Amino acid sequence: MRVLQALALTACVGSAVHPALAAPLWLLANQTGASRLRAGVPPGWRVGDKTGTGNHGTTNDVAIVWPPDQPTWRGWSSTPG
Repeated sequence: MRVLQALALTACVGSAVHPALAAPLWLLANQTGASRLRAGVPPGWRVGDKTGTGNHGTTNDVAIVWPPDQPTWRGWSSTPG
């Protein structure tokens, strides 16, 4: 739930919120998404993400991405099993 709250907060106020306040630091340190959304991000971009796996092979990922010298991006992915 904290991940979705952070995404919603960032979406509502944009860059007015410092990334460290909008996304808990554990999102930036998370390593479980290395082969999911994070795998498609170019080198040098900061990523805070959270992965999830549900019943019947369903996967869910949310991410906040900080490209160099560009606005913050928010994204999510959900795949059925």
